[in-house]
Amino acid sequence: MEYWDAYNENRKKLGYDLIRDVSVFKENEYHIVEEIWIINSKGEILLTQRSKNKKSNPLKWECTAGSILKGETSYQGALRELKEEIGLNLNLKDLIYFGNKVDKTHHAIVDKWVVRKDINLSDLVFSDGEVQDAKYVTKEEFERMLENGEIRDIFYYMVNMYEKIVSVEQRESYNFLGKEVEVVFDRKMGSHHPKYDDMIYELNYGYVPNTKSSDGEEIDVYQIDSKIPLETFKGKCIGIIQRINDEDDKLIVVDINNNKKYTEDDIVKIVNFAEKYFSSMIILI
Repeated sequence: MEYWDAYNENRKKLGYDLIRDVSVFKENEYHIVEEIWIINSKGEILLTQRSKNKKSNPLKWECTAGSILKGETSYQGALRELKEEIGLNLNLKDLIYFGNKVDKTHHAIVDKWVVRKDINLSDLVFSDGEVQDAKYVTKEEFERMLENGEIRDIFYYMVNMYEKIVSVEQRESYNFLGKEVEVVFDRKMGSHHPKYDDMIYELNYGYVPNTKSSDGEEIDVYQIDSKIPLETFKGKCIGIIQRINDEDDKLIVVDINNNKKYTEDDIVKIVNFAEKYFSSMIILI
């Protein structure tokens, strides 16, 4: 059986499991699905053809997609699906997060990932029986295939999204993963939020000088393992808090000598005092 973590519409875990093809979804009960769109340097999209033996939509064309399993994050599920369905061994930095949509009909939160890489078709391996063929298509070919009913109709939204997906670039925050960073703290542990006085910072919160995030401001930082207020700090970036409803990423930084392996749930609890107001995805190396 395939087990999934249950989430609400705001991407908060509900604390219990769902079972594929067994569980009957309740209102405001969701699982997370990922779509991975591979784009080559010509701006063509890689499509894969579902096996003729699939119960649903046999021989239809689609991108690599699937549900994340219990305990997985969205990006871990995306990397696993790429490996299982087409034999690609990629890493976290190959993935560009493009956004998500809430599919209430199928009780799914659908994360969209983009890989900008020239993958040779001859390097693909269809080992799990899900896929039987693959090819690159242009926008015009994609639209023609949709009109002819060759592509799964759930991807019809791509008619309006094709240009955006093929032009998306990786966020600057990903450049800091696994690297040492110098941080300035303008909101020290124990201080009050400048606008919301009832919110007290349980961590040191600051920014990386001379950087620019997608929202035009310097890249923000949570320092998660210090026990005292800090003015400045040099540490290592172990992850990113990537907010779903805006482009204001937060780096997760710890002491250089801290080798603890944090989980997504660990980070959610540590930053909950501030991030509970947002829908976010945790990226960890």
